[in-house]
Amino acid sequence: MRNFKKAARSTAAAMMILSLGQMAAPAASQHDIPPAPAKSSTQQTSYYAYIPDHSIFFVDAGADYAWAYRAIDFLAGGGVVSGVGDHLFAPEKAISRADFMMMLYRAYDMSDYTAEATFSDVPSDAYYAEAVGAAETLGIAAGTSGKFFPGDLVTREDAVVFLKRTIDLTGLLLPAGTLDQFADADKVSPYAAEAVAALSAAGILSGSGDGLLEPQTEITRAEMAAMLYRALHLTGDGVYVHESDLINLCIGDTIYTDVRIEGYQPSQNYTGLVRCLTFYETENGYFIELGGAEEFDQQVTYENGLLTVDGEAMALAKNVVCVNVSPYSTLEEPVSTGEDFQVAKVAVLDELVTEIYYSA
Repeated sequence: MRNFKKAARSTAAAMMILSLGQMAAPAASQHDIPPAPAKSSTQQTSYYAYIPDHSIFFVDAGADYAWAYRAIDFLAGGGVVSGVGDHLFAPEKAISRADFMMMLYRAYDMSDYTAEATFSDVPSDAYYAEAVGAAETLGIAAGTSGKFFPGDLVTREDAVVFLKRTIDLTGLLLPAGTLDQFADADKVSPYAAEAVAALSAAGILSGSGDGLLEPQTEITRAEMAAMLYRALHLTGDGVYVHESDLINLCIGDTIYTDVRIEGYQPSQNYTGLVRCLTFYETENGYFIELGGAEEFDQQVTYENGLLTVDGEAMALAKNVVCVNVSPYSTLEEPVSTGEDFQVAKVAVLDELVTEIYYSA
C-alpha cells in the first residue's frame, strides 16, 4: 500500500503567468496544505524524519537518478506530473507534445487562459485539450498547417523553446547566453538558438558530460522534470542556484518537499532515518532541525491490539502511522518484526507511539 499524504510546497506561485494584463491564481493545491506541526525535543522523547536517496513516489526513480528524483517528487507532490501506473515514472521515456503542455499548464496554472484549441487534431474532449488551448492562447504552443501533432515526441530544443516562452510570460528576464560551451552547437536549429542560450545561462539547461547538448534528441521525462524544477526555482535575477540544504523528506505518511535544513553541514550525508528535533512551517517554507542518524534497532511485537517494543508494552496513538521505508509505503496496522520486517523504530509523542518505521 502507498496511500500516503502529500504536503509539497511550490514556488510556482511566484512564477505566475502575467500575460493579457491578468495574474493567474496559484494552484489550489498549494493553498490547501495544512500547516506543518512544530515538533520539538521538549514535546517528545523520540521523533524522526526519513530522508530518501530515491523517489518516494516512484520505484523506478532511484539512486541512479540522484540528479532528478528530488525534482520528480517535488512536481509529483504538487500535482504537476504523474506516473504511468504501478508506481512507475518511466524516467527514460520520451514526452509527447500533449503531455509536455499538460506539465506546463499545471506547473504555471494556466487555467485562467483555458480556451478551445483551434488545431484540427486536438479533439475538444481530449485530456490535454484545455492545456493545449491555454498554451495556444498564450502563444506558447504553435502548430503547422493548422495541426498541433499532440502525439509527436518533444526534442530537447523544442522543450527549451516551449519553456522559455512560458518563463517569458511570468515577467522574469533570463540572462543572455551563448552556445559556445556546447560541442554540437551547430546542430541547434536557428529558431531555438536564443532559447537554448538563455536557459543554459540561467542554469536550467545543461549538456551531457562530454559537452554535448544533443538538441535533436527526444527529451526524457526525468530530464524535463529536472528542467521544470529549476525553472520554478529561479531567483529574481532569472538564475537557478542549486541549494544543497533544500531536501525532500517524510514524516510518517506525509511527504514534504523543499524542506530547508537548519545548520546544514555540506560534509554530512543527509539520508535515511534521522532524529527530528524541530520541524515547522513559515511563509518562507518548511524548516527542520536534525539530530543524528538513527538505526532500525527495535523489535516490535503486535498481538491482540497490544504493542511491545523491545519487550516493553507501549500505548498506541489513535492515528498511529505504520511505514515500510523501502519502498516507502504505509501499512494498515502495526506488524510484528520477524521474517518480513526484521527491525523497526518507533516515534513517541506524549508517551504514545505515533509512527512505526519498518525496515526489511
